[in-house]
Formats: sequence, C-alpha cells, structure tokens
Amino acid sequence: MTRTSASQRAFVRVAYPTALGIVGGGLSGLAEFAVLSGSGDATVTPADLLPYAILYAMIWGAIGLGLGVILQVVAMLRRPPPGAATERPLAVSLMVAGLVLGGLGAYANVRFLPGMLSAPSLLFDLMLLAGCVFLARALFRATKRGAASPARAPWMRSPLLIAGIGFVVVLVVGALLPAEEAVHGGATGDETPRDLNVLLVVVDALRADHLGCYGYERDTSPNVDRIAREGITFVNAYAQAPVTKHSTATLVTGLFPSSHGVSGISDGLPEDTPVLTEEMQKLGYRTAVLSANAFVSPLFGFARGADFAFSGAMPMSQKALQVRVARMLSARVPGLRWAPAVFAAIDRKLPRSGESLSPYEEQAGTLNDMLLSWIDSAPDGRFFAYVHYMEPHMPLVPPPPFDTKFDPGYEGKVWSDFPVYNGGILPFNPGPAMPERERTNLVARYDGTIAYFDQEFGRLLEGLEARGIAQNTLILVTSDHGEEFHDHGGWGHGISLFEELIKVPFVMWCPGCLPGGGRIERPVRHVDVMPTLLGAAGAGDEPRYAELDGRNLWVALAEGGDMGPEVPVFSECSKGAEIIRSLRVGTEKLIHAVSGGRERVMLFDLSTDPLEMNDLSAEKPEARNALAAWATDIQTLALSRRKASKERTIDEGTMETLRALGYIQ
Repeated sequence: MTRTSASQRAFVRVAYPTALGIVGGGLSGLAEFAVLSGSGDATVTPADLLPYAILYAMIWGAIGLGLGVILQVVAMLRRPPPGAATERPLAVSLMVAGLVLGGLGAYANVRFLPGMLSAPSLLFDLMLLAGCVFLARALFRATKRGAASPARAPWMRSPLLIAGIGFVVVLVVGALLPAEEAVHGGATGDETPRDLNVLLVVVDALRADHLGCYGYERDTSPNVDRIAREGITFVNAYAQAPVTKHSTATLVTGLFPSSHGVSGISDGLPEDTPVLTEEMQKLGYRTAVLSANAFVSPLFGFARGADFAFSGAMPMSQKALQVRVARMLSARVPGLRWAPAVFAAIDRKLPRSGESLSPYEEQAGTLNDMLLSWIDSAPDGRFFAYVHYMEPHMPLVPPPPFDTKFDPGYEGKVWSDFPVYNGGILPFNPGPAMPERERTNLVARYDGTIAYFDQEFGRLLEGLEARGIAQNTLILVTSDHGEEFHDHGGWGHGISLFEELIKVPFVMWCPGCLPGGGRIERPVRHVDVMPTLLGAAGAGDEPRYAELDGRNLWVALAEGGDMGPEVPVFSECSKGAEIIRSLRVGTEKLIHAVSGGRERVMLFDLSTDPLEMNDLSAEKPEARNALAAWATDIQTLALSRRKASKERTIDEGTMETLRALGYIQ
C-alpha cells in the first residue's frame, strides 16, 4: 500500500506540471495568436490558430515535464517527502510565472526592443525576471492555502481532467475556424491577348554560377541548360536586393526596393502601384500564382489579380514570438544551438491548411502538378503563371539520390543549414568558418537541390510539350537572389551585395517567338522583368507604367533590335541601422556599406576580379566618388517615389536612412 501511494505521488509530481504546461501553453498560444492576428501588420491567419496552440502546448508541456522531474528528484532527496499541499502550489506558481516571463519577454523583445543583447533589452528582461520572481512567490502562498483546503470538489483537484477539457476546447475551436482562402478570382480586361502564354519561374536562392549554362563544371541543370541553348541567356543579370521579400516585390512591380517599400516581415505590396499579375489579367489572361515561399503569398498581396493562388506555409518558427526569441538566443549561446533543429522537427508535425505546402516537403513536384492541373482546367485559354520554387533554399535536404549525387561516400558531419552567427552585414560581421571538407559537402548538397529542381523543371517542360502549348509559351527562369557559402565570410543571403548574392540566372525561352542560342552580355535587371513580360503580352506604353524603374526589352529581343544604351545596375538592402547599396557601371562595381558608426566603400573591376577580392577604392578615388554620387542620385529618386502603405511621401524612417548614408545632414 505504501509503495502504491509513493508511486502515485511520483506520478502526480510529474503529471501535474506537465498537464499544467500543456494547458497553459495552449492558452498562451491562443493569446499570442489573438494579439498578432488583430494587429494591423499581421502575418498570421485563422489557419494558424491550431498550430499556434499545439506548438505552445508542446513547448510548455516539455517544460512542465522537466519541472515535474525536478520536483520528484527533490522529493526523493528530502525526508520526509513534501506533501501535495507544497508540490502543486509550487508547480502552479513556477509555471504561471514562466508563462508570463516567456510571453511578455518574447513579445517585447521581438516587437518593440532592439537586439536581445542590447542594453534596453537586457534591462527590460532583468526587470521582468524580478517581477516574475515576486509573482511566483505570491502565487505560491495563495495556492498553497487553496490546496490545503478540503472544500473543493474532488474532480476540481484533478489536473489531468482539467488539462484534457482545456485542450479539447482548443482543438474544437481551432478546427471550427475557417482556413484562409487559397483561390482568388478577379475580373478580366477587354483587351485581346497575343497568342502567347507567359510563365515566370523563380527559383529561390539559386546562384547563376551553379548552372551549366553559366559555366558550372557540375551537371546540375541539363534542362535549364537546354532552354538556354534554345533561347536567350543573359550573362549579367542582377537582382535589386539579396532578400526574397525585397526582390520578389521588385519582380512584380518593376520598382526598386526604395520605391516599393516592401522590406519588413509584415510588409505587403503597395496598393497604389501596378502589379504584374493584375496587369496580365487586365490583358485578358488567366492568371495564377503558385509559390512554395510563404512570403510570396496572398497574405502579402502577391495574389492580386490571380484567378488561382497556391502558397507555401510559413514555418511557425518564423511566426511564433517565443520560438523566435529562442532562435535568437541560440545564435548567441553555444549551449542552445540545438534549439532550431528541435523547432524545425516540431514544425514538420504541426497541422496546416490543405491548400498550402509544408516548408519541409519535396515541393517542386507538387507545384508542377498544381500548375499543370490548373492549365488543364481551361486548356483553350491563354495563361500567365508565376511559379516560385524553394529547392535550393535552406534547409538543404535533397531527396535521394540527389543528396549524395555530387559527393558520394562522404562520411563527415552533414550540414542542412548554415552555421549560426550574428548575421550582420558584410564586410563588418563575418560568420564562423567551418572545416573545408564540411563546407564542400554543404555546397554539394546545395547542388543536389538544384539538380532535383532541374529534374522537375524538365518534367514541367514535358508536360507543356505533351499538351501542345510549348511552342507558344514564353518561359523566363530567374532567381530572387543567390547564396553565400563563406565566399566573403558570410553564410546565406541578405548580408551583402557581392556577386554571389545578386548575380542571378536570367534565361528566356519561347520556340515560336524568340531566336535560339543567344547570349547577351549587356546587364539586365529584375526591374526589367515586369515591363518586358507585359510587352510580350501586348501591353502598350500606358500612363500607369511611366513610373516603373525598368525597361521593356521585348521588341529588341523578339526582333533583334537595339536594346538602347546600357543602364547602371543598382541594388540595395537594409537591416535596421545596417544599410548596403551597390552600383555596377560597365565592369566597375561599387559597394557602400553602413553599420552603426562604421562605413566602408569598396570598388571592384569585374573584368579582372570577378570574385571581388581586390578593393580598388584607395587606388581609384575619382571612380569611387563618381559611382557613389551616381548611386545616391538613383536611390534619392527612388525614395522620392516611395510607395508606402500609409504614406506616399518620404517618412521619418526614410529620412533616417538618408542621414545614415550621408545623403543629408
């Protein structure tokens, strides 16, 4: 009897805080969802309610389990063991105080405060911690008195029953809420389109120099290489930003990032500027946006004018505040670097809308199936489709045999993501190096994801040919940005404007309307994509296109005419107080970086130094200053036409950007 009672007490010590963590965590997730979904810049939708609740229930249930184990160990070491009148109030007070600390701390750090290690953030966290210590003490005293009272009904003292009821309520409410709509209809225009389908293919994080048609030694891209041979390859094509949100907004608006104003995690496309899909719809095209990237989705306005939209699901680890704080901590505390992998594993298990892709599954095949099915739904209509693939993007988990295709027999450490580091802009904040053998395997896995995408791209071409529409389908293959593998001391993207991040593939193919085998050395830009595709579709020079920053190259491409004078290639990116911009004119390229009180201006000659290893700024001060002044003029003009969601004039934040770059005093 004594043994049974002891085992029951041990079970309760562990089960009570675990159940409390599940219920408290689920309610905490619901509260966070309610706050974020009600804000003006919400990135969460009704479909996120259930994943939010489950994610937080899992996190805090695990914390409660750990607390319960600690209570059991303490009870085993103490004689006589403490009673329920002490253990349960202690669990309640610690869990509630922990939820308050985690919830308020995450919300304040992510939404309002600067970097987690900044003085204001550390001061706030210390004050919050002190407050939660007092809260735990007060709750312990109050609940201890309540636990000692026999007046409550027996069922009210059952934490597992209360936990079960609470979690069932969470599941029912989440299941009943409607998911975000994935299909968007719209009226079509009266103009008659040309007898031409248009397909814009964007491959996320794809470096141009890792494709065979751009001289790569590995056989990563036979199908893209094929359309390059049969179509037109632009050897020097540039993205206007090294970040997906900035770059894709430029692709579909024809505006520089400083003009369209899309930069933050919650920013959507401006409502007062033409969008490519919408303009194609006005020309009479059936339109679709299919994306495996959650930032290129209806939530952020990328489905404007789309008759059909299908988008990826943003991982909860990019939405949930407490998980984002944990990820930021893992970047700074070596002992927590296991956390991102755990959160990714949880993400894979969470339920998500049936109209969206998991960010961890093989996606190219799914997107192709959806696209071909949509084409078959109205086979006689002319269509425009934007398809955004994610295969070369992290995490690098190519399916067999592509995972070992370019590095068979490797037995060392396998990296599916980049090393964690502060992530500041280059050249100021380089990341940690990894052993060269591990880095080459990481690159091999990256190449494997490209090869997998290329295989699926070949299947898409076969699908178009089997339907008899390949001859009159214009395909443009490009990327939103490249990827860095410690080329200049960094990892990933969004950290610099070196060639590996902004020089992108740009291949156009249309057997029935473009000459084959062309290679054009003249630089082209992402801002040229929208006006060129509209030109291919038959759009004229309408007044609403007058403010586009790009040029219509279609007539010159289709008829072999003059492409006009060479234009400078301007790119930019900002991360809070860290700002970078670049300008290429001819073979000279300037990079201007500002990070806090530090500033660096670099000049490179790409004809003799394509890898940008030899800074000529000190040797050629006149060329450096001339390009810097030119870049200032371009960005100042772009900022003067900024399309902000709330203001159309240059706001104070933009003025601060100008001051940081030295444009104004």
